[in-house]
Amino acid sequence: MICLTDKFELVAMGVCLNISQEVGISLKKYMIVICVALIMILIGFGIKHHVDKNDIDFSNAERISLVYSGNINVEITDKDDIKTLKEIISGVSYRENPSCGFGYDYAVIFEYENNKTYMCIAYDGCSHARINNTNRYVRIKSRDTLNGILQKYGIPEIGPI
Repeated sequence: MICLTDKFELVAMGVCLNISQEVGISLKKYMIVICVALIMILIGFGIKHHVDKNDIDFSNAERISLVYSGNINVEITDKDDIKTLKEIISGVSYRENPSCGFGYDYAVIFEYENNKTYMCIAYDGCSHARINNTNRYVRIKSRDTLNGILQKYGIPEIGPI
């Protein structure tokens, strides 16, 4: 918060600067310096927290399968389930290291031509899916809907261990 008083004091971010007319530096110049400093801080913060993002879209997937612990491998045939899975798992992928547990125990496999994309679902309740064996992830839009579809095909509910 910036506050100007009648004594030409500038209070910015808890630091009080006495601006004297004797120094010959105007209040306008101090404001410019502070604004430039704040802009530089914001730019630095933005660069530090920049996330590499890619759109993930499975609308062209020809086949969708569910895998559970190597014991269950079923192909999704219900058109509504296919549409729902494409919607809740598609989105913006990002590079991160979430503290969720991932593996091929719970996976949704999207196939297009000769390409397979494994969306490894976090099995500890996180709303994330890892893309193949990478450090790229996508947020699952509705964990409850996903669990409902998995249970419909004989795969137990994914939740906290």
